[in-house]
Amino acid sequence: MAAMTSDILLPTEIEHFIENLCPSTMEELGSKKFVSELWLEKHGRFQKLNQQAVLEANKMKDEFVKNTFILFEKIPVIIYEAICTMLWSKNVLPEILKIEPVPKNSFVACSILYHEATAVGLLEAILYHEESCEALGDSVIDLIDYCMNSVTYCISREKVMMDNPAGDIGKGEDYLIHEQNRLKFDNGIRSIVILRCLGEYLDSLPLSAASRIFETNDLPLVFVELVENPPWYAKDKDGNIRLYKVVNYLFGKLGIFMLQRYLHDELLDQLSPLVELQRWLSHLAVSQPPVISRPVILEVVPEREIVLFKYRIHLNAIDSMEPSGIDHRID
Repeated sequence: MAAMTSDILLPTEIEHFIENLCPSTMEELGSKKFVSELWLEKHGRFQKLNQQAVLEANKMKDEFVKNTFILFEKIPVIIYEAICTMLWSKNVLPEILKIEPVPKNSFVACSILYHEATAVGLLEAILYHEESCEALGDSVIDLIDYCMNSVTYCISREKVMMDNPAGDIGKGEDYLIHEQNRLKFDNGIRSIVILRCLGEYLDSLPLSAASRIFETNDLPLVFVELVENPPWYAKDKDGNIRLYKVVNYLFGKLGIFMLQRYLHDELLDQLSPLVELQRWLSHLAVSQPPVISRPVILEVVPEREIVLFKYRIHLNAIDSMEPSGIDHRID
């Protein structure tokens, strides 16, 4: 039994779950029949895989979950699950709450929200290793965009927390929105870790990944903002929220130079790898920017845009739904 070995899943169960893992569809998330049966079973398997992956990483055991995802080339499916459920929570859930502000049963909606968090947690656990990042393939573009969206939410979270103060959650719509915002913040913090892993193994990723990170999303300046205004500060005992100044990015070198104030001697003694960063910043201050050549790169269309295009008619039709159709079907 798995319990006798302190594992959550047996190796045979892990192989079976991952080999038969298929991407969710909006039909599954929008159909009462699918959500209550097939999809909830998939969600349960997903949670067990995440728990097993975290257990293996914490105990420094052979990471069988990670290796099996690589073997069956299923890591892109995890990314798709995160994107699909994110789009549902962003585009479908608000319309459902307009139809029925106080749902009789919020279990299904919460399960879908937690499914996204489970997918992000699983990615955080298995992408710590270079071979996992290599197995991403073209799906790394979707992962970068997803993580950047989540990190941006964390940076601007003060408004969200002001709108949803603790102790005033309520029921129905208030509860679901509170859970959605809380999980989005957790996903954003985990996304920072994922982006760190992608940056470390950038040489092993497709060429389009570097373009997406530095040109499309300008990740270094986003990380500077995280250092300047860390979003993980908690509220004090009185419930007061620290408000950060809204400062526009200082694009280019000036933005990067904001890191220099943190590179003092005491920190450099404790974290010696930062010495290289300090030297690079000093070199950047006196050097001229090189002429950037634009190589011909076939850009990969993000999966998020494909899903939105596929279901654009269904999403627009939700506004006309009657409250009696709250089983949320997409025909």
